Amino acid sequence: EYEARCEFFGFCRGAQAGNRYFENGRLDTTETNYCRVSRQALVTALSDTVREEQPA
Repeated sequence: EYEARCEFFGFCRGAQAGNRYFENGRLDTTETNYCRVSRQALVTALSDTVREEQPA
């Protein structure tokens, strides 16, 4: 279920339930501010770097 709602699920596997609960007040959410700035930003930056380094 979470996998279908979050494109980063393959990286974090749903991350921390505690973060979801304390940021959103529920456990059935898929994204938190913590996730956006610590997990998603990391994956996006690494992906962009790899793409930039690929030969044309």
